Amino acid sequence: MQYLLRLFTGVDHVVINRGWSGDTAPAGRDRWTTDPAADVAHIMYGLNDAASASGTAFEDYIGAIETLIRRHIDWGCGVVLHTATLPGYGVTDPDSSKFSQALRTLAETYGCPIFESDTAVRYSTFSSVYSDWVHFNSHGYQKYGNAV
Repeated sequence: MQYLLRLFTGVDHVVINRGWSGDTAPAGRDRWTTDPAADVAHIMYGLNDAASASGTAFEDYIGAIETLIRRHIDWGCGVVLHTATLPGYGVTDPDSSKFSQALRTLAETYGCPIFESDTAVRYSTFSSVYSDWVHFNSHGYQKYGNAV
């Protein structure tokens, strides 16, 4: 993403990845409490929250995301929300969809752009973009970054 931003704008940008594999929105809210001095924050939580193993209640998810949005706005940072990717290729999951719909509502409430994550790899074969049923492989992450 950093390379593409420089290519398209002619300006050097610093891209910081604060993503943690297996993270949930409440954990991210509790971990990222200091101003990153960023112009734009891309926030993507939901798949791990929606998974039954994490045990994140829907209301806790919404509260954590809303705190992250407000925190970044208070820091003077633009916010882009990303919907959760689906747990598996071509899978429809009501929990993941519920979390993504809540993000769309929060994006509208706070005037944030929303990136529909599933569109990044929609016309790809499974093995070309996924390393397992949840995570992208390096090519999948590259396609995702290019789409963003």
